[in-house]
Amino acid sequence: MQYTIEGPDSSLEAFVVCDGYEKSSIATLLHLPDATVKTAAMFGRYAAKTWDKQPRYACFRAEPGAAVVWWNGETININSPEDLAAIYVGKLRLTHIPGEFVSYGKAWVVDTNAAVYDG
Repeated sequence: MQYTIEGPDSSLEAFVVCDGYEKSSIATLLHLPDATVKTAAMFGRYAAKTWDKQPRYACFRAEPGAAVVWWNGETININSPEDLAAIYVGKLRLTHIPGEFVSYGKAWVVDTNAAVYDG
């Protein structure tokens, strides 16, 4: 299966543990079912033009537990569990930012210690 990324309006900001908890943009992956190499490249070039700075990471969906993968600006091909494991960074987790008396809100964190597969 081939994937590219959607534009910045579909991204989220998350703290990534391997970046020393620096906030990073996480793009949302766009599945390209049955796309030819030429079509996938066209989508990839379009996505690259919409970003001022390419993100380093991408996720399959903006939900807790979604896998986060490395993004290098090229179409991603995932045809086996090994392909996913090779580019896997961690899983998205939603956490609260505690204050002295109340919570300041929620923030996305990429849990880099999470296993690729839980089963």
